[in-house]
Order: sequence, then structure tokens, then C-alpha cells
Amino acid sequence: MNDRSVERKQQIIDKAIEFFSKNGIADTKIEDITKAMGIGKGTLYLYFSGKKDLLLNCIDRLTTIVIPKEVWLDIREETNYKLRFQKRFIAFQKAYPTFCGILNIINQSLESSDAELSKKAGDAYRLLTGPLVKDLRWAVSQGWIRQIDDEAVAFMMLAVGEGFGTMLKIDPRYSIEKLSEITWDFMINGIGTSATPKPDEAGSLYWELSDREDNAVHVRDLCCDDKSYLSGELGKGALQVPLHKIASLELARAKGALSATVRMKNGKRIKLIVDPETSLAGDTEFGRYQVRLAQVLRISAIETGDEPPGSKGTDV
Repeated sequence: MNDRSVERKQQIIDKAIEFFSKNGIADTKIEDITKAMGIGKGTLYLYFSGKKDLLLNCIDRLTTIVIPKEVWLDIREETNYKLRFQKRFIAFQKAYPTFCGILNIINQSLESSDAELSKKAGDAYRLLTGPLVKDLRWAVSQGWIRQIDDEAVAFMMLAVGEGFGTMLKIDPRYSIEKLSEITWDFMINGIGTSATPKPDEAGSLYWELSDREDNAVHVRDLCCDDKSYLSGELGKGALQVPLHKIASLELARAKGALSATVRMKNGKRIKLIVDPETSLAGDTEFGRYQVRLAQVLRISAIETGDEPPGSKGTDV
């Protein structure tokens, strides 16, 4: 295909994108596109076998215009993840008005009963999030961010980019650069505060752990083996007790096993056989605290708003 033919094919694709975006897939007709371009249907069929083929080419067009080629190298060579992230975000937003129509087409195509078309649309989204996934994995390896579900976060980042692309069209108070800073702050810091309790921690912000040497440690965000529940044996079965429902527990050795007498916030009690190697961990004002369950004598929840009480021994 010579340069003139390549240019004509691209012109048809761009015009088709306008119609598909404005009228939807079902209500766009080949003759609408050819009439708007002043060409015959036969000319269009020199390049495309039909409406579906044209639509597939429109979807392919997206992956070539989201991040312009001249920006790719600059992004790839950037070793500062914040700058790399912001360069990609700014490039995305600058190009957004040129491809938002194709995104509409892809969203419509995802719901298509045509398996090939639906798969093509899904593949397009995978191609869009692919570079984001690679960047996130690189950022984890470099220590910029913690371990995450990179694919899910990549789709979230794409959704944020689309949302801000729409915002820039309707709210002149914001610039691309300002939204880039807002997005970075959200990515790194979230929207909670150090005082924000987790949803499953209602009523118990602090915990007091007393060890077998009578040292008391006050912690937040208590977990057992990085989980939000205490596991134990109850008769012939196993039970997982959510930590946020526990008021206190007492640990004692009996017949070679470690038992935990658990008092729930509703006043009821239950006794479990627990694994002494279970790791208890939580945050203190001095840093992360971790101890084996076998070394703990008792744990008590301190209700939100209460000051951690003083105690005998080491008070952290």
C-alpha cells in the first residue's frame, strides 16, 4: 500500500470514529461515512471488507495515539517513578480529546454479541494497561511502592485518567499538571489519615499486649499472621474469630497445647486451641512490633477515643 493509500485509509478510519462515537455502532451506516467524505462505497470497500472490519480498525487505532511515539522514549528512560508517572499522565491527558471517542466505541464493543469484536475490545484495554502494569512492577522492584495487585491498579489508573480527561473538558479551574499532582498524591498517600480506623475496626483502635515478662505494648492495626482474624481449633473443627469483635483474650498452656480464652465484645466467651507460632504484629509510635503468640499472656482491646493506659513494665 503506497503512502497515498495509507493516508486515505487513515482518513476513513478517523471519519468512522466520529460517526461511531456520535451515533453508536448500530446506528452508524457505511453510506453515512462515505457521504460525509465525498467518496463512493466502492472506495471504502477497497480498504475494508465491511462495517465490522472498519470497526476493528478503529479499535486498533487507539493503541497508536494514546501515548505519542515521540514521548515513549522519554518515559522509558526516566528512572524517577514519580516523574515517569507524571510524564505518562500528562501525555495521556494531552492526547485524550483525540481518542476519547474510540474509548466509547470500545466500551460499546465489550457488550457486543460478536465474540471477535468483544475480544478485540478487551485486548485493546489490555494493551492500554500493559505499560502501566510494567511501570508498577518496576516501581515495586525499585522500592517506590509496596506489593500490590498491579493489574487491578493499572485499570484503576486508566479509569482515573479517563475521569480527569472528562473533568478537564468541563472545569477550567484545573490544569493537566495540577491533576497530575493530585493523582500522584492519591496514588502514594491515599485519602485516609493516621487516625482513620479501618471499617472492621469500629470501636477498637488500640490494643494492649502483655507478654510473659509482664511488659505491656500498645499497638494499632493488630493482625495475626497478616490476617484480620485469630485462627484456632474448636473441638474437631476450626474457627476464625474476627479481631475487631474480640474484647480480650487470655493465653495459657495446658497439656502441651496453647489455649486462648476469648471474651467477645458482646460478653460471650469461647476457648480455642491456637498455634503458638502464630505471629502477632501491630504498629506502635516507635515502629512495627511483632511477637509469637506463645510469648503473649493477654491481649485487651482499648476502645476508640480512650488513651492507652499506663502499665507496669515497658510501655511502648
